[in-house]
Order: sequence, then C-alpha cells, then structure tokens
Amino acid sequence: MVYLPSITAIVNIYLMALVVFLEARGEPYEGKVAVAWVVKNRVEISRRYATTYPEVVFQDRQFSALNDDDVNYPKALKPMLHDGEAFEVCLGIAYRVYTGQLKDPTNGADHYCREDCAAPWKMEQGMIQTLHVGAHVFYRSCAVRR
Repeated sequence: MVYLPSITAIVNIYLMALVVFLEARGEPYEGKVAVAWVVKNRVEISRRYATTYPEVVFQDRQFSALNDDDVNYPKALKPMLHDGEAFEVCLGIAYRVYTGQLKDPTNGADHYCREDCAAPWKMEQGMIQTLHVGAHVFYRSCAVRR
C-alpha cells in the first residue's frame, strides 16, 4: 500500500529532509536516519519542544545550519540547486522515518552534536548518550516521554 501524504505531511517531510540535508548530508546513511529521528522525537516524544514540525525545526538556535549566521544557511534556500542528489536521499530518508518505515537507531534521542563540540547542554542532569555514528553523538534528555 502506498502512503499518499497530506499537504501537512509533505511540509513536515520536507522540513525533516532539510534538517538532514543541512546537518548530516556528509554523514553515513545511519547518521542521516538518526538526525531525522531526532527531529521526529522532538515533535512526538519530547516534553521540552513544540509539537509541530515547523515549530521544532525553526525553533531559535536549535539546528545550527538554520541559523542565518551559519555557513550552511544559504543552502537551505535552494537545496536542490546546491546538491540535488544528496537532497533526494535526505527526502527519501525523511519520508521513511516520518511514515515509520525506518526504526529509531537513537533510542529516543532528542539532541545531537558533532563529536568535537563542547555543547554545555551535554552536562545537563539526565542527558544520556544513546548513539555515536559518523561525526555525531546522540543524546536523550530526561524530558523525553518514554
């Protein structure tokens, strides 16, 4: 059976793919899937974040590549022109994560950062490392509903 998405689902899938493209296009497949799951987990199971994809994706200072001062930000405006093949891969991953066709390799992570990042939030009480893939390390906060 083919899933025919609504307009809302199309927007949500596109936004998830955009985050994956901007934040993880150079990562291995599993790393891209994991970033997509962080977006989904923030929407669906985290008590810390908003409950819609647009609100989660565009929440101030959450996904660095969407900050207007980030070097990747211009790529957000025209991802197909920057690297259409990579964006198509990210769209496919986002579609499969959104529709539940790919399992969550992060065990409920709602945060990630580069392994060389000194993000202060990593020291928060209850932050649990769940996965390390490629250059990213994934964490689940105590604000995740399990």
